[in-house]
Amino acid sequence: MKKILEDLVLIGNSQKTYKLFGKNWTFKTLTNDEVVKANDSTRTFDTITRVNTLRVAQLSRSIVKIDDEPVTQKEMQDALSKLQESLVEMLYDKYMELQNEQKEELEKLQDNDEDLKN
Repeated sequence: MKKILEDLVLIGNSQKTYKLFGKNWTFKTLTNDEVVKANDSTRTFDTITRVNTLRVAQLSRSIVKIDDEPVTQKEMQDALSKLQESLVEMLYDKYMELQNEQKEELEKLQDNDEDLKN
């Protein structure tokens, strides 16, 4: 059972670099645990504030490098909290783009598995 689950951990693990604001931003997809922790970190905020805070929490876990310079979650969270909201929104759009690409790739893998069974 452990081997089966270990294989699943690697499926869908994606990373992509986007050029924004003259910088190369490298994003990675988040594990379920990272999503839960991002959500949990925003639980004390009201609904309106939580939306923006959740974006920062997810981005700080997703962005792993800027111009090939590795960044920590704490560094990203501190930096993102100081950016203009519109810039954070644009970065979040790239994060969502990667999430959508990941979902499409997983669907293709699933379709291929089903084709092999038929």
